[in-house]
Amino acid sequence: MSCASVTYAAKSAWDADGPARSHDDAETPWAEQGRALPEYPDMNHLINVPIEIAGSSLDMFIDERSLSVGADGVVRYVLVLRARGGAENVFFEGIRCATHELRSYAYGTSRSAWQPVDTAWAPLTGLGVGRYRQQLYQYYLCPPGKGILPRQEMLQRMRYGVPHDE
Repeated sequence: MSCASVTYAAKSAWDADGPARSHDDAETPWAEQGRALPEYPDMNHLINVPIEIAGSSLDMFIDERSLSVGADGVVRYVLVLRARGGAENVFFEGIRCATHELRSYAYGTSRSAWQPVDTAWAPLTGLGVGRYRQQLYQYYLCPPGKGILPRQEMLQRMRYGVPHDE
């Protein structure tokens, strides 16, 4: 399969699943839009996202201020994974719902600052820490068959849980 076919297939999936078209026509290859690092998260804006992972020792939080849906079809957010003892890992990431991929843009340092990273898009996995991101994708950002949810619905699901009919 050629690069053009892959691009067209990913674009077609986005058009089918997403709320709006991300390109003018099928010939335009997908391009990621620019992204600036968000403010470093603080406790006042973190949403404790309900997750169910067997044997999990981490709590997952999303910084409400950072959650956005780009014109490129990428959902960007700040993720905080906190151990029961209080240790935290902080990430600024994006999920491309149409292709089921993840990209990290930066991680948090002990000085509450961002350290930018240059990672490639990679498939989401249900292994290790990827289990948290997989649940974020599946239940809160872009549930299968629904495409990218509106930002307000994402936040509502994070605060109050996934509707019982899903």
